[in-house]
Amino acid sequence: MERLQEEALELLEFPKVLLHLAAYTFFAPAKEEALALRPSFDPGEVKRRQQETQDAARLVEGADEVDTSGAIDVRSALQRAALGGVLTGEEIRQVLQTLQACRRVRTAVLRRRQEAGDLATLAEGMPVLRDLEREIERCIGPAGEVLDSASPDLARARQQARDAYQHLERALQRLIRSPLGQEVLQEPLITQRSSRLVLPVRAEMRHRLPGLVHDISHTGSTVYIEPAQTIEMGNAWREWALQEQWLADQVVRQVSAQVSEASDQVGEAVRRLTQLDLALAKARYARALRAKSPALWEDKHPWVRLVEARHPLLKGEVVPVSLQLGQDHPVLLLTGPNAGGKTVTLKAVGVLALMHQAGLQAPAEEGTTLPVFDAVYADIGDRQSLEQALSTFSSHMRSLVAILQSATPSSLVLLDELGASTDPEEGAALAKAVLADLARRDVPTIATTHHRSVAAFVETTSGMVNASVELHPDTLQPTYRLSMGLPGRSYALVMALRLGMPQHLVEEARASLDPTHRHAEVLLAELQRERFETARLRQEAEAVKREAERLQAELGASLAELNGQRGEVLAQARREMATRVEELRKRLRQAERTVENVEAKARVREALGVALEAQREVKGKEWQVPPEEQPPWWRSLKPGDWVRVKGFNLQAEVAAHPDKEGRVEVHLGTVRARFDLERLVPLETPPTRQAEGPKMAMGVKQGRAFSMDLDLHGVRVEEAMERMERFLDQALFQGMSQVRIVHGIGTGALRQAVRERLNKHPLVALYEPDETSRGGAGATLVTLA
Repeated sequence: MERLQEEALELLEFPKVLLHLAAYTFFAPAKEEALALRPSFDPGEVKRRQQETQDAARLVEGADEVDTSGAIDVRSALQRAALGGVLTGEEIRQVLQTLQACRRVRTAVLRRRQEAGDLATLAEGMPVLRDLEREIERCIGPAGEVLDSASPDLARARQQARDAYQHLERALQRLIRSPLGQEVLQEPLITQRSSRLVLPVRAEMRHRLPGLVHDISHTGSTVYIEPAQTIEMGNAWREWALQEQWLADQVVRQVSAQVSEASDQVGEAVRRLTQLDLALAKARYARALRAKSPALWEDKHPWVRLVEARHPLLKGEVVPVSLQLGQDHPVLLLTGPNAGGKTVTLKAVGVLALMHQAGLQAPAEEGTTLPVFDAVYADIGDRQSLEQALSTFSSHMRSLVAILQSATPSSLVLLDELGASTDPEEGAALAKAVLADLARRDVPTIATTHHRSVAAFVETTSGMVNASVELHPDTLQPTYRLSMGLPGRSYALVMALRLGMPQHLVEEARASLDPTHRHAEVLLAELQRERFETARLRQEAEAVKREAERLQAELGASLAELNGQRGEVLAQARREMATRVEELRKRLRQAERTVENVEAKARVREALGVALEAQREVKGKEWQVPPEEQPPWWRSLKPGDWVRVKGFNLQAEVAAHPDKEGRVEVHLGTVRARFDLERLVPLETPPTRQAEGPKMAMGVKQGRAFSMDLDLHGVRVEEAMERMERFLDQALFQGMSQVRIVHGIGTGALRQAVRERLNKHPLVALYEPDETSRGGAGATLVTLA
């Protein structure tokens, strides 16, 4: 059974899919896991894998995609450290780099915990070893070198070695510049042999410069000598250099021991990072394929439904396939011409089933449904084996026998060219028997064949259904479309004629066909042409519909923009008119105070009344910005819903359905108020109610005494505006319909600021001077909306 399933993976090219998946990993162990991925046949595990991929898909969306790059495969180094081995500086630094990458990924996933699902749990369990990270950063540099900060003794030895080297180098430079050096040296340079600093001396002058010979050039013309006068200095340098190396090795040993102690935790971090990177790679691959998680069919009788499915390995413009398999017809037979797409369809179903059970999303549209098969079996292609002396037919039969013995009602069986490679009559009879057996056992099966008699058998046998791949009826080019319920045509004679076969031979062949066969061909051709025309018309209708929807959307956007502009123009005109009316009233008030003639004063007061009425009109409904077309949520607004009131930060509970005038009554704490619908914004979730009961906005508790007057005498303008805002909010909560703002006369600046703010305030329906306060100059009466 395992051999058959492994063969199916190869025949369905599942390893190629895994190669594509592996290209989306960043971490080497995750790439290994991707290439070794196998489908699961356990429903619970398949569901877990699919959920994991869905969680990962949310983490790769948007600009805040979780980045798993930067980690290095340190498994072999960890294994060596765990056994007491000493790591190199480069390996230790790689451990640091991997720990930093793990910590960065952990933080990124937990930052999006709500989207990450179970991946958040996976990331949360990733060990964070900050102490080990800091120790490595203190001791080992980016290139794997041991840093001076690792040990005071090391820093001192390193400084002594540098000083000794510089002392030795200066002595050798003096010798090079001396008359003796200029005479005996081959070149005026210092080089190194056997870890000692030496000078290149001409061979014939070797006796002129006493010292130790460390090397001779391959031509024999140069002798490398350490001068006698620098030997002690060289010894001092080498002693300090060896001391430095010993201390550096000690640091590496100590850090290696710390890595060894934490090897289990580091290994766990690597394991979890591997799982995360693999899950994110699945999501990235799904995004590239425009794939989705298929619905899981959990009934004991498998059912396959593919909607606009695409083979993941096909490039370019891929024609999708839609089909159904299972329940009333567990056997599906594909017929049609060569190169029409039968085998591609067969492989697409198989590879999508394998991808689904491996946790990969399927490149198909919404509505696709797949079960969890207990095995996927396939017999595809030329199975001839020269080594085993098997013909193509014998090889197919050996595979088919094994599949029939292993397949269950929960398996998927894919058979290509069933009954081929042998005598057509016997091959067709064998194909009928195999399909009948699989149908009786309710084994989900898709098979392809060229035998017309097999298609006729399927048409009249319960539990089976025909499908065919199409050619264009005029051009005879493959459309790669699948027609369910219709057997296919071979097109052999038509294609032979198009490829140059003499007309008389084709006609002779057609005449030798059985009359029933010829009649069936004509009927199938007519039916196929009608289907093709129907499909063409449907596509044209869908295109017209899409264009109409696009134009409708553009028109709606244009109308919305025009409505918005109309509203802005009207609002601007309203503000300008209100300002002009207010200025006119000021001038009339001033004239009223200065005019002494009774008749003239009466006319001024009459004009004031007209101005007041004009101010009321500007504030009235006629001058309001026309409301937009009611959105759907207005129509569904009902008592108990929560809304926010535009213009100030209030949340209110709807008390009644909207009335005919487009106003709705709401609860603001214990106060009931009415607002126009366009001033409300729906809240998706109601605000949290506090245990001690709701409090009124601005800190005013229920039942508190409230004065209708606000005294702003002696208050600066900025502070006065803040007090007035709070006062108006409180007045609304208390159910007041009219209040008074006392601002005094003074210079008039505060009065002007108050009335300018009232003119634009969303809570104010009308304001006018209070005639009882110094002729209206010292206070303003405000009527609330």
